[in-house]
Amino acid sequence: MVQGESKQTLSEEEIVAKYTIKDSVFSDLFRIKKYLLQLYKSLHPEDKTAAENELTDITIKNILTDGIYNDLGFLFREKFMILLEAQSLWTLNIIIRALMYLAQTYHDYFERTNQNLYKSKSTVHKDVTSRLMQVNPTLARQARTVLDVNKSERHIRGGLATREKYAHQKDE
Repeated sequence: MVQGESKQTLSEEEIVAKYTIKDSVFSDLFRIKKYLLQLYKSLHPEDKTAAENELTDITIKNILTDGIYNDLGFLFREKFMILLEAQSLWTLNIIIRALMYLAQTYHDYFERTNQNLYKSKSTVHKDVTSRLMQVNPTLARQARTVLDVNKSERHIRGGLATREKYAHQKDE
């Protein structure tokens, strides 16, 4: 401050946050793989063999938001990294964005590996009883033991569940 000048202070009404500014420098800079690789190496200096072709940008678009987002998501080999904007106040936005990344990542994984999310119980049973024997016979025998016990007791559990259901209905 220059000598003789008075110090100006702003009132709370004059201090207005600009919520419409998006962090384009951050977002745009790290969309360039060269810089994204530099960021990764800064976070993981132990990884000396990292290369640009191993990076995949998985930043989600502004789904369910008003177009303002300051985050970056990427995969490096099997590492999943998300960099989210820091907030000065408590907000659910970051949690929602993180959950959206999680859901999108699982979706992409199941698509990439051609797995069916909605297998039936009979398919799972077939996997455990016969396909597992080809992959891991010891584990398959252990699973067979558990399945046999379950099968021998399921009528008892069914009867107990029915009895409990009707006991609760009597109480109401």
